[in-house]
Amino acid sequence: MTPFTTETLVRVKFRFDDQTTVPQELVLAAMADAHNEIRRFWDGQMPAEPPPEAVMGETLLSGANVLRSLAWGDAVNQRNVLIGGNRIEAGERFEALMTAARVAEDMAWFILEPFLKQIPPKQCCIVTPSQNMNEE
Repeated sequence: MTPFTTETLVRVKFRFDDQTTVPQELVLAAMADAHNEIRRFWDGQMPAEPPPEAVMGETLLSGANVLRSLAWGDAVNQRNVLIGGNRIEAGERFEALMTAARVAEDMAWFILEPFLKQIPPKQCCIVTPSQNMNEE
């Protein structure tokens, strides 16, 4: 199903101007994930022509997904630097990006609330079946 938002709307709203840092594939994947999540909680049939609030909500949710991806990418690629025996930290970029993502996501669900059968629960973790790691 076609997302409500567009790549341009997401890029403009979040100032994702750099195509190298934020490639098209990342934005499109974030949009698809946001749209699928909204579909799960949408009350009734999804409209062919969405209301402006739904477009803005999906734009915010897509931007939050991009910010989270950037944060995790930064965390994975983060390097500690030693200068003269002193460790230089990479800063608080991860936490800043995750905070911005949380704010955008909260705003998105607030805007989308009138169109949803319920607000999605916030998960801190996902429970999976136990597995015996000693067996081969």
